[in-house]
Amino acid sequence: HDGDFDGKVDQVEYFKGEKILEHVEFDRNKDGKMDLLQYYENGGKLSRVEKSSKFNDTYDWKEFFNDSEKLTHIAIDDNGDGKADTTQFYDLSDKLTRIETDSSRNGKIDRWSHFRGNSILDRTAFDTNGNGKADQWQFYHDDQSLKKADYDTNSDGKADRWEHFDSSGKLVKTELDRNFDGKIDL
Repeated sequence: HDGDFDGKVDQVEYFKGEKILEHVEFDRNKDGKMDLLQYYENGGKLSRVEKSSKFNDTYDWKEFFNDSEKLTHIAIDDNGDGKADTTQFYDLSDKLTRIETDSSRNGKIDRWSHFRGNSILDRTAFDTNGNGKADQWQFYHDDQSLKKADYDTNSDGKADRWEHFDSSGKLVKTELDRNFDGKIDL
């Protein structure tokens, strides 16, 4: 298909049998290379979209849909190694609920951000030592400013340092559990 009548194919449709759409390829930037793919399953329902966001033959943006064609998650390969570095998850009303990130690009998720309401950041957990478990937690005010930060300084899975912030982001209180008994000492 030549949608803009410039003599170059910019859309190709593939069918299963005669009428069931299987996938569609698009050339969005008119360079002769397909850079957006749409896949269909279950009788022609959209199941996946893959995009080359940098138009470089790498499909680094993948959107996944459920049987009702609602977006469930987006997997993003930021560094071009073929693995998702960031995955965004959505609820049935198209609101962002969670983002998982491999910020060190080692194949392990090390940051989990959770959202509430209209995709407002609620809290983020971090794995700062690479053991696959959260050891730092941040909680946010409605305006996205930091409200509280909890730290696990001895890798036992429990917070032992707590920092509290006012609405301007200023640190107002620090609490410590120096002997790791679960009770605030200071």
